[in-house]
Amino acid sequence: MHPVLRQFAILLGLSLSLFPPVTRADLLMHGFTVTYEVNRNGIYLGDTVRTFKQLPDNNWQYTSTTKAKGLASLFFSDTVRETSTLRQEGNRIIPLTYVYDQSGGKDVEHYEIDFLWDQHKIYNSREKKEYKIEGNAQDVQTFLIQIMRDLQNRQNTMTYFIASRSNTSSYVLTQNGSKKIDTPYKTLETIELASNKLNDNDQYRIWCAVSLEFMPVRVLKIDSDNNKIEFVIRELKTQ
Repeated sequence: MHPVLRQFAILLGLSLSLFPPVTRADLLMHGFTVTYEVNRNGIYLGDTVRTFKQLPDNNWQYTSTTKAKGLASLFFSDTVRETSTLRQEGNRIIPLTYVYDQSGGKDVEHYEIDFLWDQHKIYNSREKKEYKIEGNAQDVQTFLIQIMRDLQNRQNTMTYFIASRSNTSSYVLTQNGSKKIDTPYKTLETIELASNKLNDNDQYRIWCAVSLEFMPVRVLKIDSDNNKIEFVIRELKTQ
């Protein structure tokens, strides 16, 4: 898989008195669909559409579909679909399975990550490896939902043990203060988060909108070559 597609498919301190008031819409109880524009070094690549909905068995599903558009579609015809199944237990987001599918282009890839909670293990079918579940275990999508829960509960520092395509890594997110940002959706008051460096190379920054229950509305990844991969909210629909 081309590294640019992989990067934009995946995806990644204030005191309590500094938190602005939250406008509650119960997004995590009713579901939503959010569309992000994806840019690399300021060049538009395409869109990612993420849908969060409840399933008949009372579990939840978080699905992401990424397609190249504009000039990028001349070089990439792939569609990447990521599907996370999870449970909500109070303020905890508990991932169950993560499924990755890439098709429609030169490369085809499929793998699954299973969270075997009763065995305290994570199984990655791509690597054919098992990892011990540590701390606040999440996949590359569900941690974005857990961030919303944690900020709603006024946490200033958050640590996630994230299972991804080829390994597991611990992310520590800390607050960098509040900031008003302009997006194609609207101007939003946000809390800015910054991660530790992954493998001493990559740095992530995430902006979460106060009025949208701290939904991530801008996600920026800066890699070791100083390439900037960015997701910015364009549209939001509630269920």
